[in-house]
Amino acid sequence: MASVYANNKYERFFLSIDSAISQHEKYESILESQIKDLKAELDRVSDIRDIYLINKLLFSKYASYICDSALIYLDRNEEIAIRENKAEWIHDIYLDRCYIYIQTGMLSAAISEINEINVDELYNSNKARFYSLKVYLLSQESSFSGTPDTQKISEYGVELMKYATTDDESYIWGLLWSYQGDDKNEKLIGFLKKEYYKNISLNNIRAGNNALVLSRIYDQLNNEEESIKYLCLAALSDVKFVNRDPSALLDLVSFLSSIGDNNRAYIYLDYVLRGQSYYPARISGAQMAQYMKRIFDETLERNEQERRKNSLYLFWLSIVIVLLIILCLVISVFIHKTNIQKKNIIEINNRLNANLSVLSETKENLICSNEKMKKMSEQILETNKKLKESNYIKEEYIGYIFSACSNYLTKFDNFRQNINRKIKTGKIEEALQMTQSTNSFFNNEVKELNQTFDSTFLSIYPDFVEDFNSLLRKEERIIIHGNGELNTELRIFALVWLGVNSSSKIATLLHVSPQTVYNARMKMRNKANIIDGEKFSKVVCSLGREKLGF
Repeated sequence: MASVYANNKYERFFLSIDSAISQHEKYESILESQIKDLKAELDRVSDIRDIYLINKLLFSKYASYICDSALIYLDRNEEIAIRENKAEWIHDIYLDRCYIYIQTGMLSAAISEINEINVDELYNSNKARFYSLKVYLLSQESSFSGTPDTQKISEYGVELMKYATTDDESYIWGLLWSYQGDDKNEKLIGFLKKEYYKNISLNNIRAGNNALVLSRIYDQLNNEEESIKYLCLAALSDVKFVNRDPSALLDLVSFLSSIGDNNRAYIYLDYVLRGQSYYPARISGAQMAQYMKRIFDETLERNEQERRKNSLYLFWLSIVIVLLIILCLVISVFIHKTNIQKKNIIEINNRLNANLSVLSETKENLICSNEKMKKMSEQILETNKKLKESNYIKEEYIGYIFSACSNYLTKFDNFRQNINRKIKTGKIEEALQMTQSTNSFFNNEVKELNQTFDSTFLSIYPDFVEDFNSLLRKEERIIIHGNGELNTELRIFALVWLGVNSSSKIATLLHVSPQTVYNARMKMRNKANIIDGEKFSKVVCSLGREKLGF
């Protein structure tokens, strides 16, 4: 019944802790990374104040993680404070060291350290810390004596409240031990919840302490559910911030053990014990030993119960085995009869298999024939597609070439007649000028030829410019004029699309030099967007084929 209680009523609180403990290496890695960054920053600074402040930050990171390292940075700052004659720094160091001693159970060292401090020399904020440490020290001493000195704790609490502000962590201890109003618990709970959610939002390690105190107040009020809820939140915060003070987790171990969830209790206790090598809590040692003994005793008792159950199971298992033996004998007789029938069936199956093998072979032959016919059909379709493309282009360009040749024959006949008239009328000089290479007649004819080519090509493939630009980077795309004329680069790749891939042939058709064609092709390849430059011409050739139905 206890196990059901543990697994159902508060399971939702424990799942987040289970997950956090399974990822504890990740949280330790985050903390180590922060420490590494601070150490790197320490190597870069030279100002004494900066060194002191970074050492203090390193102490705060180690304070609940590795106590020996925390004390090392306190010692370094103490040397700086003494050398610089900074009384305020020295008081801070004494208070920090006293906290570490109390936290790790070195109460004699803590008493010696706190006696070195003259409270009258402290600032108000440090006075609040001083009295909170006094309260903390008396609370820890009561773990050994068993009877806390509530009068002294109350006196220190009153003194603490004289100097503490609501921003001080020690303010909680003042409220806890000095305030005696009827609304004490209500006031404490309201303040602690506010502090808890504020520290959670700030990702502050103090959230765990807030939750732990809330848990203990709810425990005094006999509100078990709220007590366990905040105890789990405290433990979760401790795991995530790698706070190796085992208070919250040990309280959970005690609770889990009391309700019979020993497996989870052992996992939590194992996590605490692994942290003790870096942060030994001497006061918690006896408490952990008690928990381990209780878990061990309960495990032995559970094992004994399991042994008795197993003995009962073994008895019934023996009976079942005898029955199974009898059943096996009956089955063996049945199997013998079945085998005779099976042999007859096998003979029939063999004859059927012989027929099936013939049918299977025939089927395979048919499949092979179908595959061959399918491949031949695909090849015929591909050939027809290419023929269709070639015939379409040929038909278009036969008409274009025939028309162009007819026009040029007419123009050259007119040119011949004009020259003939000039010669007959004695205008030899004009005739010579008309036949010189610098005459604009040739250039005009080339321009007209290009225009005719442009209009004819774009009538076949009107989206050529848009599709070609899709192969180029956005900033390199070509914009043609409103009259629909192509530029030299577009004409070159229009001829490539038509199947003229030789640069020398393209140069002859466009009346430009082969070098011009080569340079234009290289230029366009370099502007290509997402395709390999070596395959640029092949991609251009494939543009629009499917869309045009080629």
